[in-house]
Amino acid sequence: MSLIRLILWTLGITIFGLCLDEPGFTLWSKLLPSMRLGSIPIGADSPLYMLDMTLGLALVAVAEEVIFRGLAFTTLKERGYSIPKIFLISAVIFGLMHWSQGPVAIIATAVTGSGLMICMYCTRSIYPTIIAHYVINYLSFSGKAAQFWGL
Repeated sequence: MSLIRLILWTLGITIFGLCLDEPGFTLWSKLLPSMRLGSIPIGADSPLYMLDMTLGLALVAVAEEVIFRGLAFTTLKERGYSIPKIFLISAVIFGLMHWSQGPVAIIATAVTGSGLMICMYCTRSIYPTIIAHYVINYLSFSGKAAQFWGL
């Protein structure tokens, strides 16, 4: 894959994810009840905050992309599942993994996960999805995405 293609896909899926994430949470939270079990326990005033926002979110992005895009795709493809079924199964499981944040997060992350799977499928690489996943999470957890959208 060329560097230009990698950059374009990474930027494209990051923008796609950010457009779905914060506005998506706002839209779905109007339609569904909030049933969150809790939130991130580390506040911005903690010395561990920057470690969590950098290394912690990077580890999450790598682990989730390896599992939900790389491993899920390879395993389900080897078992004979069609591409649409692979996308659907991966998205549903990825969404359900965020169940503790309530139904809004399940739907928003499932849709974002679908976009990430499309990116991985089209580029044949998880590198753009790892980068995009990290940027989406960083901007969301830091509050910068909500500020951008005026939410």
